[in-house]
Amino acid sequence: MNKWIYAATAAATALACAPSASAAEVIYTCGASPRCDFTQANGTGGFNNLVTPAERAFDHYYAVSLSEAYKLTVSLTSASAVFGFSASELLAADRTTSLGTFSNNGELGQLVAAVVPGLYYVHVAGELLADRAKSYTGTIEIAPIPEPATWALMLTGIAAVGTALRHRARTTRIAFS
Repeated sequence: MNKWIYAATAAATALACAPSASAAEVIYTCGASPRCDFTQANGTGGFNNLVTPAERAFDHYYAVSLSEAYKLTVSLTSASAVFGFSASELLAADRTTSLGTFSNNGELGQLVAAVVPGLYYVHVAGELLADRAKSYTGTIEIAPIPEPATWALMLTGIAAVGTALRHRARTTRIAFS
């Protein structure tokens, strides 16, 4: 009889000490979800989510699809100290290769990266540390990367101005009073 009591006590202790289940992954497609209004046509948009005490742990992905090379800026613009962030990063299409983080445990920050056409994920995960619902927000912006011909034309113009300034006629006037 004592063996059964010890076994039951050990099983109950093991269950009580086991780590809680991880958050379910949720993927939002930007431009098609009210949680992410970024579109390539607009060049800017935001992502946001409300985390409730019922879900406590969260693991959110925002899918961003680009058809051209851009300078991509991802920012966490509003977060509260009641979040324990475990991830705030930009991921490649395989969702395992990190291209960098845009926040350090909830501190507001941003990531700027030059990206090629493809699918990217803005990943925000963590745990709500409060007993009431809280939200976080962020922005996604793109800017075109100048093509090599644009850079060449700009450098040629700067060189032409420099040459003109260097070779302009210098006249010296002497005035007697």
